[in-house]
Amino acid sequence: QPHAPPLAAVPLGAVVTVTLQVHTPDEISSLTVEDWLPAGLEALDPNLDNFDGGSGGSGGGGGAPWPWWVCGWWRCSSFARETHKDRVRYFAAWVAAGTHTLSYEAIAATRGDFV
Repeated sequence: QPHAPPLAAVPLGAVVTVTLQVHTPDEISSLTVEDWLPAGLEALDPNLDNFDGGSGGSGGGGGAPWPWWVCGWWRCSSFARETHKDRVRYFAAWVAAGTHTLSYEAIAATRGDFV
């Protein structure tokens, strides 16, 4: 499980990877995960030229699709991603029980001290 301590400082122009983990004991439908970025960071959009990598997470949204033996034969957890300057939103019509990892990249776009 990816885990790192909070960052004390990020140099202007540096790219950071934000990782979210969603755990559900049961399968669920119509899931929305919205992550608001802290002041000074802007999310990089994988659909634009400013994007250099990252992963949409388990089952899609930028990562490789899961093989059928992981998904099951009839449906698979798949996340669609919507990127805004101040937040990233993931949608899934159906999510299997378990832990799902979503990630995106953000750039330090504003100089300053933020609390």
